[in-house]
Amino acid sequence: MSRRASRWTSRRELRMQAIVEADRRAAVTAAREAIIARFMAEAPYSYQELRQANAERRLAALLRAIEPNLMRAQAVRFLVERQQATCQGWHWGEVDEVQRVFVGLVAGDTKADSR
Repeated sequence: MSRRASRWTSRRELRMQAIVEADRRAAVTAAREAIIARFMAEAPYSYQELRQANAERRLAALLRAIEPNLMRAQAVRFLVERQQATCQGWHWGEVDEVQRVFVGLVAGDTKADSR
């Protein structure tokens, strides 16, 4: 067999392999779409509801992850405010009392200011 004929044969084989591979990919894609369509038809929840639930789950996980940092940030802010008020001539006990009463009022606790 000449060199030219072997090159032609290998090209033809490569072409056939490419066609077979494309057919296989198309069959896999069609099967995957059929499975998804069947699942969507049988699913008790719609796709949008599943996406919403997933988004809510991810948001809850994110909030759980950053909650300690939020608590630390609030504590630091409280200490900075206390320091600033103390520098302005307030006694830190007075600052704590004012803040406690304010937090009680915001929370709707009437006992906080009657103490």
